[in-house]
Amino acid sequence: MSFIHDRNATMRAAQTALPASHDASGSTTAAARSTEPASPARKNKVRVLISIDPDLLAAVDALARRKGLSRAGTMSLACADFVGRDRQESA
Repeated sequence: MSFIHDRNATMRAAQTALPASHDASGSTTAAARSTEPASPARKNKVRVLISIDPDLLAAVDALARRKGLSRAGTMSLACADFVGRDRQESA
């Protein structure tokens, strides 16, 4: 199965990963600084290699297409959701 990547999703992902705003001197503006941790879309990514059932991968690819996301973005969101739910259950 081939995976079709939505170019608009690429642009949206790139826009969320843009660096903080800088003023003319090159320093980060106060509005761009935050005391909160970076969102998952802004953190450095780590490449992983996994084995996955072909039918599950096909379902992930179909979901990614419907949502206008990349395969990696869809997998990352799914993992974040799974970990978040586990943390809520453990609290």
